[in-house]
Amino acid sequence: MWLMLEWLLLLLAIAGVCVACYTDLRSGIVPNRLSFPLFAAGIAGNLVAAAASSDLTLLRDLVVGVAATFALGYLLWLGGVLAGGDVKVFLFISALLPRYPHPLEGLFSPSLAWYPFPVSVMLNSFLAAFPFVLLYAIAVGGRRISPRKVVRSALNRKTAGAVLVLLAAFSVSRIAGTYAALGAVLFLVWLRSVSPAYATVASGGLAASGVLAGVSPRELLGYSALGVGMLVLVSLAWHSLNELRVHLRREVRIEELKEGMIPAEEIYIREGKIIRKEAGILEKIMNALSVREEGAVLVSAGAGGLSAEQISELRRLVKEGRLEDRLLIRRRMPFAPVMLAGLVIALVSGDVLVRL
Repeated sequence: MWLMLEWLLLLLAIAGVCVACYTDLRSGIVPNRLSFPLFAAGIAGNLVAAAASSDLTLLRDLVVGVAATFALGYLLWLGGVLAGGDVKVFLFISALLPRYPHPLEGLFSPSLAWYPFPVSVMLNSFLAAFPFVLLYAIAVGGRRISPRKVVRSALNRKTAGAVLVLLAAFSVSRIAGTYAALGAVLFLVWLRSVSPAYATVASGGLAASGVLAGVSPRELLGYSALGVGMLVLVSLAWHSLNELRVHLRREVRIEELKEGMIPAEEIYIREGKIIRKEAGILEKIMNALSVREEGAVLVSAGAGGLSAEQISELRRLVKEGRLEDRLLIRRRMPFAPVMLAGLVIALVSGDVLVRL
């Protein structure tokens, strides 16, 4: 009976995240009427499974998994990384699957970490997010990026220097091994900070030494093309991410603000002056956890969204002429598809970091 219950909880977790993907892509939200029942079903189902199998370690895994997921999710919510709906999806996953499902152990050979399985799902999701965000950035921002701008940004004197360092590392690795190549790269980077001209001469000399040691010019040419191609791709990714950052923000008049909108900047009062600032993730978390003077912070750039009281205070300051009638608002990227990828990877392969 308890084995069938584990299958049911597993299917509920997968189905729940799939539904969350649909609602997130369609309307940009994950409704509470999905998350709360699944969380309750996970708690109740695992309590019944623990009782049916007399497995007290399941209760331990349930408590630790939910607590760890809540703690990490709360910090990421404070930092504006995750929206509240995203955190709730991770929470119902932790309640339904507090540890790797027994029914899948005979089908896959997962690499499991020492920390709770739901944390592995969360880490896998963020690792899966990198290619997703990059592709999304290229799709959104790539249309507004001039190919000439990307190539010009990638192909310059710094590019030539980087390619020379790559060729030098390749030649040294063929002569003296990988560790010597790493040492050569570190030396050349240091030398470039002291004298770029000397670094260029040294890089060229080391690259040429490879030819004397038997490295064919064709190999050096191939690595040169590889290095240039990688730098062009990095340039494309950089410009695309910058365009995405702009795309995910929009300026709204304070008079047009609505409750729940997520600010992309902080507004606070210091020594009677109103200050605007775009805070980083760690700074947002520290600001949220620190104790500040009452009324000092007008708007915090977390994921909680604007309250009616904050909007009212901002409008009052605009009417008094103390604040410009504008506020940067952050658009939210759909994150549920990445969670689905993280869950599937965790079920099939386990923890990606352990695999690495």
